[in-house]
Amino acid sequence: MQFAEWCYGSTCSDHVKFGIFPQTAVIPISKTFSTTSSEAHELIAELTDVLTEWWCSIKETYGRQAQMESQDDILLYMEDLMAMRKRVLSGNVPVEELKEMRLQLARKIDLGNQWLGLDMQIRDETGRVIDIDSTSVVHAYRAHLNAVDRILHDSKPNQTHTVSAFSLLVHAQSATLDCKAECEFSLSLYDATEQKFISESFIFYWTFKSGSLTNRNSRALFNDLGSKEYPSNPPSNKDHRILLCIRVARIAPIEGSSSTMKKQSDPGPPQLWSRQPYAAALLDITDVLNGPSGPVEHIIPLNRQQLIAKANSARGSGTMKSMNVENISGFGRAQLMISTEVLIGSISHIKKSNPHIFSVNPPVETRKMFFADVISADDIRNDLYVTLVQADLHGGKGSDRNIEARVCIVDSNGIVKDSVEIMTAEGVQRKTTYHSLVLYHEDKPKWNETVKIQIPEDTDQNMHLRITFHHKKGYEKGKQEKGPFALAFARVMEGATLIKDEMHELLIYRIESGRFDENDTSYSRLPATRTELKASQSQLRPQTSSFVCGEKNFLYIQTVTCSTTLTHNKNLLDILKWKTNRHTFLESLLSYRYRQQEITRGNLKERLQEISRPKGVALGEELVKFIPNFCDALFEIIDHHPDYDGLVFDALVSVIQLVNEERYKNFQPVLQKYIKNFHSTVAFVKLIPVLRQRVESAEDTHESTLSTMKALGILVQMTVKSKQCSDRLRLTSSNFSQLMNDLLNSFVLFMQNKRVRMTCQNTALKYLPSIVPHLSSPDVFDPHELTDFLVRLMDHLGDNISPRCRLNFIKDIVQTDYFLRASNRVKLLPKVLEKVVSELESIDFGRVTSVGADRAKVIECVSASADIVFEILERLFSANASEDERGTEEELHIVISKMFRTVLETTISLMKEKMPASAFCALTVALLSKVSAQMYKAYVDMHTTRIDKQDLLMEMVHLFRDLINKSSFDPSWFNMICLQNKMILKTMKFVMSTMIEYFDADSFDSDVSSFLNGLSSFFIYACLITFLLVFQSLSLLGFFLNVASIVHL
Repeated sequence: MQFAEWCYGSTCSDHVKFGIFPQTAVIPISKTFSTTSSEAHELIAELTDVLTEWWCSIKETYGRQAQMESQDDILLYMEDLMAMRKRVLSGNVPVEELKEMRLQLARKIDLGNQWLGLDMQIRDETGRVIDIDSTSVVHAYRAHLNAVDRILHDSKPNQTHTVSAFSLLVHAQSATLDCKAECEFSLSLYDATEQKFISESFIFYWTFKSGSLTNRNSRALFNDLGSKEYPSNPPSNKDHRILLCIRVARIAPIEGSSSTMKKQSDPGPPQLWSRQPYAAALLDITDVLNGPSGPVEHIIPLNRQQLIAKANSARGSGTMKSMNVENISGFGRAQLMISTEVLIGSISHIKKSNPHIFSVNPPVETRKMFFADVISADDIRNDLYVTLVQADLHGGKGSDRNIEARVCIVDSNGIVKDSVEIMTAEGVQRKTTYHSLVLYHEDKPKWNETVKIQIPEDTDQNMHLRITFHHKKGYEKGKQEKGPFALAFARVMEGATLIKDEMHELLIYRIESGRFDENDTSYSRLPATRTELKASQSQLRPQTSSFVCGEKNFLYIQTVTCSTTLTHNKNLLDILKWKTNRHTFLESLLSYRYRQQEITRGNLKERLQEISRPKGVALGEELVKFIPNFCDALFEIIDHHPDYDGLVFDALVSVIQLVNEERYKNFQPVLQKYIKNFHSTVAFVKLIPVLRQRVESAEDTHESTLSTMKALGILVQMTVKSKQCSDRLRLTSSNFSQLMNDLLNSFVLFMQNKRVRMTCQNTALKYLPSIVPHLSSPDVFDPHELTDFLVRLMDHLGDNISPRCRLNFIKDIVQTDYFLRASNRVKLLPKVLEKVVSELESIDFGRVTSVGADRAKVIECVSASADIVFEILERLFSANASEDERGTEEELHIVISKMFRTVLETTISLMKEKMPASAFCALTVALLSKVSAQMYKAYVDMHTTRIDKQDLLMEMVHLFRDLINKSSFDPSWFNMICLQNKMILKTMKFVMSTMIEYFDADSFDSDVSSFLNGLSSFFIYACLITFLLVFQSLSLLGFFLNVASIVHL
């Protein structure tokens, strides 16, 4: 029952007792609501409260001013929230979607509250409001900082964001062609900025009998696209322009040259028909990538005549970017209708987020012709992409013009079956031989077709690519097709390494008619490229009894390999196969054409040096593929070549640096898996002395030491694993402790050395905490010695090391699990507090406020100091700390006794100099929240003289007054202000009891006594005024409940 603003009824928990309730506290219960889940119940309640509060705030704002800031945005947000509430009330929203809606709701509420000037709400990771009474001060403060960052991020919806991975879904819906033969459509992506194709081709077919596509589900997903292909927002001149290239080929017999021959010719069997250019088109998809999400349809006119030649020449000359879609005008009724959709994220994320795309008839996945920006460790590829660019085959018979190139892979056993992969709408088709387009009456064809070849796992040294050239003419019944009239080849394996990714000019070998044998590979002994021919310095024309080199003929091919099992790099290969290369590896593996040239490149030592140089990291894609094998080879080399310890160490550092790069971060689990199964029992004996030598020689080898410091954590992890392996096999490893102690002592001296560059010392401090978890493993290293090392290191940090780096090092130590062990904290905790106090007390706040650089350094130092104490309080003394890790009362007393006075003085100085003081204000409140009456009395008793006690009380009182009058927290941080005032009122009880116990009216300053006598009333009054100002927009009932919970302490 409802009367005006009051309702009559009962609570849900007690239907016997009835009474009146304010209308704002009543939620109508309907049948729809009763069927909703608890998640939906909470959402609806929060939406109702927010809408009510926002509407009241808007009405009050309109009453004071005619125009409200962000008015339209607020009203749109309210419409969104009402729509969301209506949808939740329907009861048809799944639980998972409700969780996502809660996060969306949280973002909108937080941003709306900021626009309206309402209080900030702090939330957890799920979007729920945090109960301030059940959380710590540190957690509440950090939640406020996170809320500020979140609101700042959400308030910039048009900010530039980087897309590291995405895919392009293309769906060919229909095609209209004026053709009486079956046609083949080929789609591929072209980077007009770099002037190269970047994706495999997707093939689908159109049949003239039905006038439609043979497969209605002709969909392709172009994968592995990254930030390079994705345009920036707003657009930039540096953006790559991506084109979707469409080529149409008719599959039909070659027509005769005269009309009579055309009419009388027999088409012959379909397997002998040729692929002939029919139409071409380009679609600029840059706007699609920048456009709205969801499918976008395109009707693309196809050019059937003039621009076929122009498209072909553009592919060869790299001028495709000059061809606009507008220039490709349609001819007749030739057009293609497709839809495109951009899917953001990695392929695994896309499949998880869009199950409807992959559930039934999934699209064909076409790969990028290069490795992705971020390479996946699980990605196994062994692909060779060969682009037939152009050829010059003139000089033969006059009829050798309609030329078809056929590509296959040949090894020692003959032609490799099913090595060619074609991505079609029906799936992946495997063929033994690829047949190129046939350009009518042309002996200098420009194909520009890319062939994908799957390199077999059991490759041998004789594997090569063979391209044969055939003349295509009209079918003659009873006559067999003639064999090839010419041949070219390229070695896939060159000296046990893959063919280089570059343009190759292949030699053309003429074949006498009828003398070609598929099993004859005698040509492989001849030079394959123009470069080989020049290197041979032979004056004779290369030939055999069956093959004669055409001096003026050539074939250009472009090769790109994407292999995770084979390599281009000879240096890397020499290290991987070092056992077979101790003296004559190159001589035994390289063919005679390279023997004299390559043997002079050096031995294994030089290979290790080249790998370890800074430019050696450019191996990148090659090296990460062989991390386990490469590391195994390095440790085998150490066993056989003691004088190579330093070289192997540097090569190992190069590997660690490589996996730390953003592009190869997915290979970090591969390295960690290798270390987990590490089996070397002597690695620590080899690595630790070299690591120590790098530290001791830092003055002279700055770059080398700097690289070593960045790899420090994994290097020590390897030595620990080696020691554990030695222990499992019951081998002697007693010298591990001595070696490690010597290393740690060298670090202490290293930090004191003023001749070492500061960047090197700062880098070492950054990565030294990463060794603590490994050395603190059971039965590895004495924890007392490790603790002593950390304490000595803190005591001996040089003056040239920046305070920020010193404090960050201490913070990283506090954040380790090693710090949580009570036995380790006996020495560490007092030393950590001592160093933090020392850094804070060394700051002269009055002298740095006017200098911008000094001010920034002071703020950094103060922030880092506060973070350290925050970590100590949260990890040791919070309610969430486990019993084994929780700090004792004695440790809390140590924290209070060492830090409290310094924190008070620092907070006062920051507020006095008008520097950011919110962190130390929160730290002050956090310390006060931990202080009990007994601990406060013990702390006051530490001040032996009455003057010391009086000074302490006066500092606290003046700080409390300043916090009440001009809090460092933002006015919208009501929860923090609430906690601050609550802790102040609690502490004022202790202050008054101290005054009564230790001072009387005669011995205490009259002004101070008068001030303290009225202090309690002042603070209660100030807190009430503060709450009234902060909670003026909330209900009166909620206000009194909050005040009551604070006053009745």
